[in-house]
Amino acid sequence: MDILVEFKLVLIPIVVFLVVYAAITFELVNKAVAAMSGVSVLVLLHVVGEHQAVELIDMETIMLLTGMMIIVSILRLSGFFYHCIGENCRSYSG
Repeated sequence: MDILVEFKLVLIPIVVFLVVYAAITFELVNKAVAAMSGVSVLVLLHVVGEHQAVELIDMETIMLLTGMMIIVSILRLSGFFYHCIGENCRSYSG
């Protein structure tokens, strides 16, 4: 009986991962919605506890991605990318 319980505990996260991965791959829903839905299913099925789910969030990665998005937003607003495109087109035109 214990092997069956352990098998279910391993099988549930794999199935949830595959469903979330397919939803993101085929763009069925927003990526954030798919990720949060997957985590919600795992928490509701008691595969992962609420506190453990919060502990698994890597704040360093979140801050790195936030900083990168801010930098890209500033560069876009300043016209940096259009400048780079113009320089590349001039260099390829001969």
